[in-house]
Amino acid sequence: GTHFNASISYSVKNLAVSGTNVLIYGKSQNSDQVWRFERQSDKSYIIVNNNTTNKVLAVAGASSANGTNVQIENRTGAASQRWFIYIKEGKYVLRSALSSTAVLDVYSGSTADLTNVHIWANNGTDAQLFAITKGNMTAMSFNVYCAQFNTTRTDRVISMMKSYTPDTIGIQEATTDWMNLLKSKLGGTYAFVGLGRDGGSNGEHSAIMYNKHIFT
Repeated sequence: GTHFNASISYSVKNLAVSGTNVLIYGKSQNSDQVWRFERQSDKSYIIVNNNTTNKVLAVAGASSANGTNVQIENRTGAASQRWFIYIKEGKYVLRSALSSTAVLDVYSGSTADLTNVHIWANNGTDAQLFAITKGNMTAMSFNVYCAQFNTTRTDRVISMMKSYTPDTIGIQEATTDWMNLLKSKLGGTYAFVGLGRDGGSNGEHSAIMYNKHIFT
């Protein structure tokens, strides 16, 4: 498939993000444990962390050496940020586009929280087998509150929306100023549908924001 959200899990833990580092951690609904899979023309995938707008699963320094760290970094489309996915024993092997043998690997096959994730030569061990579980569609309803268009309020609203990055957001009381702000801050991820109640872009909007990387 293409353009879907999923968790990537090893044993009973999910791939998660701490700062820019990728590791395994106890399963939760946190957005840093959700990844968006975007299929490329060469059938590889760019895997975007849902806690961000453009940071992707990547091999540090574009090195294919054993033990090279896996992290998230700004999207460029480089080979170090693309992954080929193969099914094996009902799970999946994620191979880096950097090499025909370098695959995603959990350090020492540990299942402990905060265990690091790196790449290693494909050796067929369980430490290189992952489950990919597609998530359900997520939706948010948010009354942005037209009477409080100030930096304190707007920063908190934008931060909240980014922290969840739901598939769709229904907004209420979004004046023209609010709409312009939302588009400028979140337009890289979301497209917008809706008219102002006074016609066109005038007045408050009860608009729908949708993740344009998933939906058209």
